Amino acid sequence: MLFRSKTMNPFIVNQRVSPERFIGRKTLIRTAFNQIGNRSSLAVWGGMGMGKSAFLELLTYPTVWQEYGLDYNQAIVVLIDCQSLELFQISDFWRNILVKINNHFSLSSIDTVLEKSEITVNDLQSTLRLLGQQNKFLVLLVDNYDVALRPNSQYTEAQIETFVSACRRSEEHTSELQSPCNLVCRLLLEK
Repeated sequence: MLFRSKTMNPFIVNQRVSPERFIGRKTLIRTAFNQIGNRSSLAVWGGMGMGKSAFLELLTYPTVWQEYGLDYNQAIVVLIDCQSLELFQISDFWRNILVKINNHFSLSSIDTVLEKSEITVNDLQSTLRLLGQQNKFLVLLVDNYDVALRPNSQYTEAQIETFVSACRRSEEHTSELQSPCNLVCRLLLEK
């Protein structure tokens, strides 16, 4: 005889969890918002099904920002799932970020950049400067980052090194942009 709970588990893998149902992890949430407030980075990792993606989703809710004393309207929150890119390519990664920024905060210069065949981290940094002039900053939430660390038929080990190096340089030089528009919270989540 199988034991059945009277209540069904409301949490299903790969489905959104509303802020009201996100229970626990208050320390981690507080840490994330401290990092966002300080314009710093945060890496979170863990096994499959532990709620890493749900945690990232939680950071996209304006009501949660308000609860932790931050102004959501000052930020451009972009959630990128590397697994959603058909075959990971560096240019596609940067392009995806720029498209999502443009969906939140339309800038004609982004349209011009998106017409290019290859997009680089420098294109993102130029956009960040423009956001800073509008008193905005980017919160970049990256899910399934491990996909960016695996070669595929169109993405070599050398390109992986180039990508990781560009991410590091970008993070190191965000303070040099002299604006509040830096890569605030890079959550690198691995399965």
